[in-house]
Amino acid sequence: MYQDHLQWIVEFTINRNKHAEFVKLVNEMSDMVRRFEPGTRQYEWFLDEKHNKCIVIESYDSSVSGIAHLRGEAIMKIFPKILKVAKISHFAVCGNASEELIKELEDVDTNIHQFISGFVR
Repeated sequence: MYQDHLQWIVEFTINRNKHAEFVKLVNEMSDMVRRFEPGTRQYEWFLDEKHNKCIVIESYDSSVSGIAHLRGEAIMKIFPKILKVAKISHFAVCGNASEELIKELEDVDTNIHQFISGFVR
């Protein structure tokens, strides 16, 4: 892991009978993030076998890229629709998050984990 790199791990609990709508929205959001957020290096959604939990693994170049995501079109347009069919059950930010990013996330129940050791190949 290099100095500014961040990983976010977000878990969603999907509302009953909303799986299909959730997947549709997730696909729209992923496409928008891929096209308009170049600082997003990884953005992968994983659904459990019961279709009621989803984990998102996100990777950003820096806190600046993370803030760009939070202020981006996908979050503004699609994310509110996702929150109508699912709720965030866990949100972790891993890495050396800037004070600005931490402030940006202050209204979200987020666990911040400071980087202490390791590497990425």
